[in-house]
Amino acid sequence: MLKGEDPLDIHRLWYKLYRYSEWYGRRGLAIYVLSAIDTVLWDLAGKYFHVPVYKLLGGKFRDKIRVYASLIFDMDDPESSGKEGKKYVDQGYTAVKYGWGWTREKAFGLNAEKDEEVVRVIREILGPKIDLMIDVGRMVNWSLPYAAKMAERLKKYDIYWLEEPLPQDAIDSYVELTREADVWIAAGEGEYTRWGFKDWITRHAVDVLQPDVSKAGGLSEVKKITELADMWNMTVVPHGFSTAINVAANLQLVATMPNASLLDFRGAGWPQDRFFEPFQNLDWLYFYNFHQMCLNNLVDLHS
Repeated sequence: MLKGEDPLDIHRLWYKLYRYSEWYGRRGLAIYVLSAIDTVLWDLAGKYFHVPVYKLLGGKFRDKIRVYASLIFDMDDPESSGKEGKKYVDQGYTAVKYGWGWTREKAFGLNAEKDEEVVRVIREILGPKIDLMIDVGRMVNWSLPYAAKMAERLKKYDIYWLEEPLPQDAIDSYVELTREADVWIAAGEGEYTRWGFKDWITRHAVDVLQPDVSKAGGLSEVKKITELADMWNMTVVPHGFSTAINVAANLQLVATMPNASLLDFRGAGWPQDRFFEPFQNLDWLYFYNFHQMCLNNLVDLHS
């Protein structure tokens, strides 16, 4: 479908791919593929013009971005989970997120008392000055009343946000929870395109919106989503718990966002991800090093 096309016609090619697949692909696998192709085209453009992608997206608002370490709960050993996060704090990180659990049978979110105890232990180990995010994840499905109760229960541990406490399509429940809860509510990693995000934004369904470049339509589309969110004065923290290429793409994106404040960073690294090395042992990621650490050098189409 793209054979013979000019790879610099990024926006036109995005619409061509989207419209050819709209009968079966406005969500799901087709958008994943479109997201990957779009990101590759931006990388090609950066290589062609010999500039980092953020310049092609309109230039940067900042020279650095705070990152948070994104970790998995060990529900059998909360002290071990806390100590893992403390390693990143000792490196200079000021924010840590814990989520999910290693199996569905031992996931966060199955038992209120145990969940609270795990969060209590982690908060005690990390200390009061570290921003602590809690990601309920997709291994459990909380109801709106239960999510509201847990938000109230975890408030005493000064959590920075409560992520995906409800099913991904429960937008009405998210609207109500966001209005009721005294902690920030975050979600959006499972949504697709600006059309999917429109109601989340215009209804202010969450406090923190989390589009994922690798899922939501690529850099072209997530750039549009962030600009729409900015019109409604919403906080956006792009989701990036997958590969180093995803983090590199997110770096290009957050450089161009007027109000970006955080970047998702998988603290434990990516198994067999050869692009991870430039990101090791970083608590701040600097945009003036994009040529060393970001998309134009990480993505090698000939490898």
